[in-house]
Amino acid sequence: MIAAAALVIVPWVVCGAALRRLIHIRWPTPLLAALSLGLSIGLASVFWWLLLQVPFTSARAFIAADLALWTAAMVALLAARRRPPREAPQVASAAPQAPAAPLVPGAARWLVFLLFLGTAAIAVVSSSALTAVQPHGSWDAWAIWNLRARFLFDGWPHQWQDGFSASLAWSHPDYPLLVPVTVARLWLATGRDWPSVPIAVSWLFSALTVGVLGTTIARHQGRTLAFAAAAALLASPTFVTESASQIADMPLAFFMLATFVSLSLADEGGAGAYVAAGAFAGLAAWTKNEGTVFAAIVLVVAGTAAIRAHGWRGLAAAGLLCAGAVPALAALTVFRITVSPPSELVAAATAARLAARLTNVPRMRTIAVGLGRALWLNGAALVGPLPIVAASTALRGFTRHRHTAARLALVAMVLMIGAYAATYAISPYNLEWHIGTSVDRLVLQVLPTSLWTLTEVRRK
Repeated sequence: MIAAAALVIVPWVVCGAALRRLIHIRWPTPLLAALSLGLSIGLASVFWWLLLQVPFTSARAFIAADLALWTAAMVALLAARRRPPREAPQVASAAPQAPAAPLVPGAARWLVFLLFLGTAAIAVVSSSALTAVQPHGSWDAWAIWNLRARFLFDGWPHQWQDGFSASLAWSHPDYPLLVPVTVARLWLATGRDWPSVPIAVSWLFSALTVGVLGTTIARHQGRTLAFAAAAALLASPTFVTESASQIADMPLAFFMLATFVSLSLADEGGAGAYVAAGAFAGLAAWTKNEGTVFAAIVLVVAGTAAIRAHGWRGLAAAGLLCAGAVPALAALTVFRITVSPPSELVAAATAARLAARLTNVPRMRTIAVGLGRALWLNGAALVGPLPIVAASTALRGFTRHRHTAARLALVAMVLMIGAYAATYAISPYNLEWHIGTSVDRLVLQVLPTSLWTLTEVRRK
């Protein structure tokens, strides 16, 4: 247990120090704690996977090498001479301002706070009940993510590659490994495959997502709107269900949100914020196949916006984005080259097939209805939080202020939904079954970032 605690705490401290060094702002403690913890979990899985390629035969030696790597990173951070923040091109938000005076009376602000507390309590109780009923997670958890973690743990050091055998094609061995590696890393440190570990990882990413959403909005919009946005996310039945499912969609949602939150800090916090944003985007790719699409969208959209606005200075920002993504993309490349089989969906993505499916009007109508319904409901019976927040933003109106990070996030989320539609278009599975079993989880991936951008795009 001591080793497991050290494997969590040491990377967390290192990543917290790194974020403070990269982004020169007056950090709210909850925001720094949430972003650095999520970053540390992701990067720890990257480095553990790369260490896995070294032929260790002793678990103690493997754990010691893991800790030594992070200790060396801490020493390097402490030894590095602090440099003044570099000026960054204005690709994100303007300089921070004090939160505007609340537009609602004090009693209404208390009602919003109580609404948040009530929604959070219901979410915790519901997620706990689901966890008690399914302690090993949903079908996808024990048949894909936890299954791969068990191969990495039980099969180490000589047979873990069996988890990627062609005979297990039904379990999608081509899926990236952030979640399985995170679980296996802690299992190896404790010496036992505790069911509490994947439960804790799932709950933790849910809490981190709510925390980042609320604290980043509170910096500029005040606590009332922050509590309202957090309550909106917690009110999504899909969010509550997937918090207990132990699958990778919740971590992916966190990394997507963290990417644009980091971008929004770039102008006030220096060019290092682009490195952090790139790191989070790369970790999204290391989490799930959809994350690879997201990382490509971020690098293209944000990089292009920076270059168009600021020329060579913008090109430097785009380079920093790419540099931040290198560690996670390197781990993903090693995975693809060494053990990952081809993806069934990628194999099906021929130009002719895509053209034929995209011109199939009934098929595209089915896809549009499925995605539209999931975006409207977010798992609810009548209306979900996303359309309510969107309607509220539309009624309040949009500002002319160039809050580019929020607008880029909105573009990225629309492109992600388009990518989901294209995936369904080329799907080799029964379309109704594929949509029915996955569309809510896909919408969950974009829900936190969508709530954030719809709120932040109104910033004065």
